Amino acid sequence: MVYLGQDPRINRTTAIKTVRFQDDFDEEEAAEMKKKFFREAESAGTLSHPNIVTIYDAGEEQDIAYIAMEYLEGDNFEKYANCRWA
Repeated sequence: MVYLGQDPRINRTTAIKTVRFQDDFDEEEAAEMKKKFFREAESAGTLSHPNIVTIYDAGEEQDIAYIAMEYLEGDNFEKYANCRWA
């Protein structure tokens, strides 16, 4: 799930990607998926390119892993997911 967030200290709008791995995976699978999730954050966090969102933070709170990142304004993905391509 991705939420729209606000960093109150610097008044910055963010996107916060969250995953609760325990809901969908057994303990071993959850540990592996969590590693991949944080590897994604680490990889993206080392890159600087206009076509890649900036990663601000990543962590875990109360069994919910999160990546806080640059918010990009635009269409909702659901619009594209529901389209039928010819």
